[in-house]
Amino acid sequence: MSGQNTWAGLTNKAVAAHRAGRFAEAAQLYRDIAARNPTRGDIWANLGDVELAQGRLAEAISAYRRAVELRPGQARTRYNLGVALRASGHLDAAADAFRTAAANDPKLFQAHANLAVILHDTGRWDEAEAIYSKALAIKPDDTESLNNLAILHRDRGKFDSAREHFDRAIATSPDVAETHRNLALLLLLQQDYVAGWREYEWRWRCRNMVNLSRPFNHPRWDFADLGRNNGLLI
Repeated sequence: MSGQNTWAGLTNKAVAAHRAGRFAEAAQLYRDIAARNPTRGDIWANLGDVELAQGRLAEAISAYRRAVELRPGQARTRYNLGVALRASGHLDAAADAFRTAAANDPKLFQAHANLAVILHDTGRWDEAEAIYSKALAIKPDDTESLNNLAILHRDRGKFDSAREHFDRAIATSPDVAETHRNLALLLLLQQDYVAGWREYEWRWRCRNMVNLSRPFNHPRWDFADLGRNNGLLI
């Protein structure tokens, strides 16, 4: 009984450090537990989580793989393995992990959504479109997936469908600047310049642009004199 109490106490201490964000401490405690009881898949999975939180990707992948060996049906662990693999640049292995996670838990939205992004980014557009649709069947109002599917349709020349999904994304989350910017590019492709340039102004609010807005005292050009000055838009 005392041994069981010791293990329970050590596990509770590790979990408490984990929840408090003391990831290095939690990792050491999880490693100590796993070294003495290496068949505890939950401990390996938790170790993977805290290693991932510290950006220690190789260590996280190793821990998650051990957890998956011990508990192959755990969809969330396979999904987390996919996250670590993707962050490490191992896209094919990450896709396999997300695919297996989705097979183990068909309602795990994140697995479908992340798999679709990898397929999209690696040019497997037919597969990506099908997986985006599966993700949106689970979570129809997910702004990021709506936006991603709209981009895919835009890139494939399916402009009407792209516009529909951009509109749905904006209706769901009206203040996401990236969606407005992406819609702008579609409108400009369709030569709807009035609406396109208006939407393109949202680019200044995008995460990768907020620190690039130049601090001039003069008002930004609103294109009103474009016809008179033959200005060029960049």
